[in-house]
Amino acid sequence: MTSLAFLFLIRLYCLLRNLASLNSQVTLRGLLKLDVDPAKSVPLDQVEPAAEIVKRFVTGAMSLGSISQEAHETLAVAMNQMGARSNTGKR
Repeated sequence: MTSLAFLFLIRLYCLLRNLASLNSQVTLRGLLKLDVDPAKSVPLDQVEPAAEIVKRFVTGAMSLGSISQEAHETLAVAMNQMGARSNTGKR
């Protein structure tokens, strides 16, 4: 790659990075518009407890070659601490 092409890519990256930081609609969350009507809210006593919800959280199966050892261990610890399931091979 020529130095001119490399400089172009660096400038392009900087431009895209700046655009992304200015525009919140570059993520799925940024594209969502929530219309909340308090009159239609579900009473908290009818909502499933967080401890039960997190039991359904699962990390996808990942081989040690796909992410670092530190990432595997961090995922396993975090998922175990909140009572969720970790499929990283570390328990």
